[in-house]
Amino acid sequence: MILHYDDGDLEGHFKGLKRRGQGVIVGFDVDNVDAYYDLIHGKGAPLKQAPKDEPWGDRDFAVIDPDGFEIWFSESIKKR
Repeated sequence: MILHYDDGDLEGHFKGLKRRGQGVIVGFDVDNVDAYYDLIHGKGAPLKQAPKDEPWGDRDFAVIDPDGFEIWFSESIKKR
């Protein structure tokens, strides 16, 4: 799991946030990202990015949870 917070302003990092969870990214490495996508998307989770092959060798997708946190699911496809 990867936790990342970045709003570009460490001095006032809570000022001006438009939603809970804004600027927080949570990431999970999984074995079958497409199966996770089918499960999570099938439950109606708001999609930020559909599954996509990335140039650095990952396939990933992202959703926004009910509290506004950005959650990414990723699988290495270098071995495929």
